Amino acid sequence: MGTSFNDQFDQHGAWRREFALRLKLLSEWLKDHELLDAAVEERLRRLETQMRSDKVMVAFVAEFSRGKSELINAIFFAGYKRRIMPASAGRTTMCPTELGYDSDVPPCLRLLPIETRLQPQALMEWRAVPEKWTRVDLDVNDPAQLAKAFEKVAEVRHVSKEEARALGFWHEDTPNDNPMTDSQGRVEVPRWRHALINIAHPLLKQGLVILDTPGLNAIGAEPELTVNLIPQAHAVVFILAADTGVTKSDLSIWREHLITETENIESRLVVLNKIDTMWDSLSTPVQVQAQIDRQRAISAEILGLPREQVIPVSAQKGLVAKVNDDAALLEASQLPQLERALSQGVMGQRRKILRTAVSAGITDLRSEAGRAINIRRRDLAEQMLELRGLRGKNTSVIKHMRSRIEQEQLDFDVSGARIHAVRSVHLKLLREVFTLLGTSTLKSEMAELTSALRQPGIKLGVRKAYGSTFERLREGLRKSQKLSGETQSMLTGTFRQLNAEYGFSLQAPREPE
Repeated sequence: MGTSFNDQFDQHGAWRREFALRLKLLSEWLKDHELLDAAVEERLRRLETQMRSDKVMVAFVAEFSRGKSELINAIFFAGYKRRIMPASAGRTTMCPTELGYDSDVPPCLRLLPIETRLQPQALMEWRAVPEKWTRVDLDVNDPAQLAKAFEKVAEVRHVSKEEARALGFWHEDTPNDNPMTDSQGRVEVPRWRHALINIAHPLLKQGLVILDTPGLNAIGAEPELTVNLIPQAHAVVFILAADTGVTKSDLSIWREHLITETENIESRLVVLNKIDTMWDSLSTPVQVQAQIDRQRAISAEILGLPREQVIPVSAQKGLVAKVNDDAALLEASQLPQLERALSQGVMGQRRKILRTAVSAGITDLRSEAGRAINIRRRDLAEQMLELRGLRGKNTSVIKHMRSRIEQEQLDFDVSGARIHAVRSVHLKLLREVFTLLGTSTLKSEMAELTSALRQPGIKLGVRKAYGSTFERLREGLRKSQKLSGETQSMLTGTFRQLNAEYGFSLQAPREPE
């Protein structure tokens, strides 16, 4: 049997920790031998921290009732020997749910009330206000308590159409997308806007973040999902039903939220779930597999993916097989094939990114260490020549050398004052850039567009508001780019002058991209 996703992630975590330790030891050795300046030391420290704390997010996206939560149970939580994420018939995940680990926070489930949608703050801002979240403490050693607590992500409430419209779940212009109403005309909406689960699961402790998303209506209703969370995911698992293949609503999610012309399709995996519904006692295993293969080929063609990135599985049978240690059923569920594809895609891509970052850091380190060694070698050679020249010299020569050293000290002090002046100008330019790109400026520029989007009914003038808002934002970026260029030119000129006057080999920092 191949290596599971859990085992692959363990190996990835061990690789990161070992590499981080080697970086730390190398940095300390160079510092002990005075071959490391503060700037490079800080870069290496950040690189080491990145290696230790690097997060890998896997997002699970599907329409309702595709078995998404069951798939999460089968891949990540089968070790608990029961279901942890709610996965009963019908719709279970009502709000986006993030599972991760933060050592500074006790094990808990935090829930953001849906009413926060009525306020202007973005989801990212609400994360910084923990007192506004409902908190449920968790016992990681009690699977039953975990499962009971996680059922809260499926909670709903019933509201009037007016409140549903204000919350973003009822749209008069797209009636087909509106949720069903009950006998009293009330609309069912999620009780919670977002859920954060913090537990010390072995994989989560090593940096895995699992994003469980609700269906199409909720994805469209919560901009944070499409603008921030899903694009940040290092891998997206899109779940379809094996018997129906790609439906119209599935294709809508795929095209609108999961794929673009510039998207890296290697990070997208499609799962044809519930292949056990195609297991038929009246058909031979060969005939059943032929049906599955045909559905797989059709789905891959519709979504524009290589066939290898469409994996047929039965999450429910895979979970049962893992709980009961049934190797034959596990193989029939084809879950191991998905785990292998997920492992190679996520881990291979993430390791490549980290290796690129490490390579850039090591290149900087070699450059700085080489510069320090060359300067030290040159200084030692000059001192040796001067010491040899002092042999047999009289007191007047030594006195002359002392006065020359004092003059060099004065010159150096003058250059120090000049550097402080350059630093003052540098800080002034940086403050101007921070002002242009700061949160308050961006909020001010977005005010017109935000106001236009909040208009009830048909939003007249939104096109004009979009155009003027983004033109102002582009102008701010152009000004920032100009200031950045001025800063770079000033630093390059100053460093070149210092190198010429004092024999340094200082290098100006790279201009931000």
